[in-house]
Amino acid sequence: MYTYQDEDMVSSKHAAKICGVHPHTIRVWSAKGKLPHIRINERGDRRYKVLDLKKAMGHSDMDKPDMLKVALYSRVSESTGQEISLAAQTREMQDTVSNEENSRVVAQYQDKAERLNENRPRLNKLLTAARKREFDAVYIIHEDHLARFDVGWASQLLHANNVQLRVINMQTTQTTIQDELVADLVALVTCFSGRIYAQRTAQSQRKLLAIKHPVQAAEVAAL
Repeated sequence: MYTYQDEDMVSSKHAAKICGVHPHTIRVWSAKGKLPHIRINERGDRRYKVLDLKKAMGHSDMDKPDMLKVALYSRVSESTGQEISLAAQTREMQDTVSNEENSRVVAQYQDKAERLNENRPRLNKLLTAARKREFDAVYIIHEDHLARFDVGWASQLLHANNVQLRVINMQTTQTTIQDELVADLVALVTCFSGRIYAQRTAQSQRKLLAIKHPVQAAEVAAL
């Protein structure tokens, strides 16, 4: 195991390990001027001298790190009888947060929507709150509760606002994956079928209008 020297420069993650706190706490101390640091590279990553970390931990005002404010997001499909699943998701996330030091739940968001449905009022509110820095981290049970495809965009959006995304259960059984893919395929077919049906309905209405009212049909076509 590596032993840090006083002149070593370490990242926020390693600084947090040395001080026995959360990385967010290290960044908060830095922002408040309690902990000296330097910036490196184009992203402006922070680096801390081990000697400064040791000195900081000896200060009385550093003994109580700021609480990590956490938001919980849960989602179920629009099918009936899903309230129990929502409650189970929330309870599991609350238990996880309660077992972590210096963390507390400040907001909970719940949506009833299919995985491919982009119209999620609570998720939109969560992202708005993230931009306002109303919390420091977002907890979800599974990645697809936040977004079915390309979860990376959501994670990057949160990260851009200094909000962490934490997924409690990263593992999914093969059976579950197959079921989800079938459900997604059905949802896609249903979506496109509805669009095609709407287009055909509009075409039929125009044809009917042309037969009964040719003059009005010509005016509509000219628009």
